[in-house]
Amino acid sequence: YKIERNEQVSAIKKSVNIAEELALQLSANGDIEGADNQIAQIAAAIQVGIDQNLPGIDQEYLDSYMAKLTESADSELVLGVFKRELEGNGIEAAETALDAFAAYDDSLVDDNGDEVSILPSTKRSIVGSMETLINRAKSERNGELSKATALKMQKERFSKTTLRSIYQL
Repeated sequence: YKIERNEQVSAIKKSVNIAEELALQLSANGDIEGADNQIAQIAAAIQVGIDQNLPGIDQEYLDSYMAKLTESADSELVLGVFKRELEGNGIEAAETALDAFAAYDDSLVDDNGDEVSILPSTKRSIVGSMETLINRAKSERNGELSKATALKMQKERFSKTTLRSIYQL
């Protein structure tokens, strides 16, 4: 009986972990409805464990897990918006959006008009992650510029060498 109950706990936690990953991916991609559906399925799965009085699964576990999950989902949602801004509109647009986000102190609202709760530590984490992505994009851009400059200089040297050779003929 005890082994069976532990297996049930394990099955619930495994399905919850899979659904959590999907919910976070959906949030990052801006699919709020899909993420909300996954989060509701997670709550329902944990509630089954509570209803069956399974060890380690109680209302406190549900409340704690859901608070952590919704914070992570909101974080992924906001970070996903910044990533799409960077990819779609470039470094300068992403920096402008990031500066505005970092300075903003009021509640954030998603596309559905729902409040998105972001803890100060999560906000700092989002800002840090985006700064890293922006710096990486700048490095890539600078690397491409350096390659282009080096190639141009090599072509100019080749042209000068070729011209000298022609004049010497």
